[in-house]
Formats: sequence, structure tokens, C-alpha cells
Amino acid sequence: MNRRTFLLRIGGTTLAVPAVLVMAACGGGDDDGADSGGQAQFSVSSSGQDHVHQIFIQCSELDAGGNVTYTSTTADAHNHEVILTGDELAMIGAGSTVTKTTTSLHTHTWSIIKPSLAC
Repeated sequence: MNRRTFLLRIGGTTLAVPAVLVMAACGGGDDDGADSGGQAQFSVSSSGQDHVHQIFIQCSELDAGGNVTYTSTTADAHNHEVILTGDELAMIGAGSTVTKTTTSLHTHTWSIIKPSLAC
């Protein structure tokens, strides 16, 4: 194999791998529970303190209309509850950012925005 052939093959691989990763991230067919936008849920991480928590928001909850209470993942042997109102969930669904602060035990700030590949 000469240098030109080698470089052409590597270039094709460089283009193919990211395409496969994007297809995998968007989910499979209609059987995976995802909306037409891709992922059926997304995660949000907190900021503050010396550790991080996550909550997972289902796309179907963005237009449910009522309040939803999320329990975060456990870090440093505790978790937090994040309560989002129906109006806040609708705002997130429409692409706005909603900021919440949890103060149980200590403060964590949550900047919640729906990723472009979700829902």
C-alpha cells in the first residue's frame, strides 16, 4: 500500500466513525421510545460544592402539565430533590433555560436546558 492509498483510507475512517457515533447517540428506530428528535430523556448536572449530582428528565414530562419532583443521583452519601412546575417544564421544552437552586443540606444550582438532540 502506498502513502496516498493509506491516507485516503484513514480519511474515510475519520469521516465514518463520527457518523456512526451520531447515529448511535440519536437512538434506533421507533421502538426505542424516543420522540422524533432523538433521545427520550436527558440529564442535567448540578453545580456547587465539591461534588456533582444529576437528574434525568423524560421528554414526555415536558408537556405533562403538572409539577414533577426529581430525585438526584447520590453523591457524598446524599441526594437532592428538584421540583419543576408545569410552566417550567413547558419553558424547557420550548428551549428556554430554567435555573433552580436546591438548599437541602447545602446549595446546588441547576441550569436546566434541553439538549438539541433530545425530544
